[in-house]
Amino acid sequence: MSRVATIDIGTNTTLLLVAEASSGTISVLEDRATITRLGRGIGKDGGLGQQGIDRTLAALSGYAVLARVHEAPIFAIGTEALRRAPNAAISCVGLRPCWTRRWKSSTANARPR
Repeated sequence: MSRVATIDIGTNTTLLLVAEASSGTISVLEDRATITRLGRGIGKDGGLGQQGIDRTLAALSGYAVLARVHEAPIFAIGTEALRRAPNAAISCVGLRPCWTRRWKSSTANARPR
């Protein structure tokens, strides 16, 4: 039995999927979507707006609790707006060190799901 939590921090929505693989089957334990509008309020300099940051960090905090309940390590990926924002490092301060961040490339963002 192996569990994992994945988080996709998008421009408008932050997604959580917690899944478990056992005996060749994958079971979804949690599947959440929160409209956080991280991209709303992006300044002329490309910086993320504080309200979007606050909403996203609140969602991430709740998602971290769910991942801990399921004893699942967390892997997070971020939208292009998050990767390019000059204040992205400040924006991610609320993330715990146990998180592994992976940024999607522009090409990955453009691929259909």
